[in-house]
Amino acid sequence: MFIVNITFQVPHNHYEKWRELILHLFIPACTGTEKISGYRFQRVLTQTDPEGASYCLQFLAESPQTAQNLTTKTIEQAISKMQKDYPEPLLHFVTILKEIPL
Repeated sequence: MFIVNITFQVPHNHYEKWRELILHLFIPACTGTEKISGYRFQRVLTQTDPEGASYCLQFLAESPQTAQNLTTKTIEQAISKMQKDYPEPLLHFVTILKEIPL
């Protein structure tokens, strides 16, 4: 299993707008075009930024090619669409992870 992790830095005063765009634009754009078996959403708890919080959205991909396609095409297109309706630059980074047995 491959995990495409997108971490966002979101100011507290823009959280509701960001959340709306994630739910109604970003997730459907990313899950509708690739072989994605699911997604997870988390808040990063170790950060102590008084102006905002970090959130991770993870998509579960079955192959490295699916993860790479999602990263190079779909995510950046979805970010561009979100940016049109979001009041400031979307601070984010993307990481591809591979699940391994211990």
